[in-house]
Amino acid sequence: KKTIILEDSIKNVFDLFEKEINRQKIKIEIPSSETKLKLNDQDFQTIILNLLDNSLHWLQQEENPDKKISLKFSIEEEKIILFFSDNGPGIKKEDIPYIFDPYFSRKPNGIGLGLTIVGELCSEMGGLFELIKDESEEFKTQFRIIFALKNDN
Repeated sequence: KKTIILEDSIKNVFDLFEKEINRQKIKIEIPSSETKLKLNDQDFQTIILNLLDNSLHWLQQEENPDKKISLKFSIEEEKIILFFSDNGPGIKKEDIPYIFDPYFSRKPNGIGLGLTIVGELCSEMGGLFELIKDESEEFKTQFRIIFALKNDN
């Protein structure tokens, strides 16, 4: 673990996909503040990378001219709560019980490990990874990630 600026870490992952984001004309909402946290940056970026890769795939299936991906977070007490959302086609109701299972995928040529890896990494960080309903109904798919911020030096 090292001290990182969370927003820089998020931006680094989004920058990897800049061409695809621009090609699909996706509106991105990511925080621009500077939040210093002590965490495993590689694991955190892997979480964001897997979620972003999924969003880009599913948004590509849509003819929506107003495509959006949003990543927001808040820090409460000793934990961070992160919301990762997109307005793609959403997850079919019958698939919801299986989306975190290894090797379950609806992507052609999908391996089905992305969300499993995210869940494992969140667990290792003492956290929780879940699919939730976006109360604003702006987004069809919204994940919530919660993990503890430990002040270990």
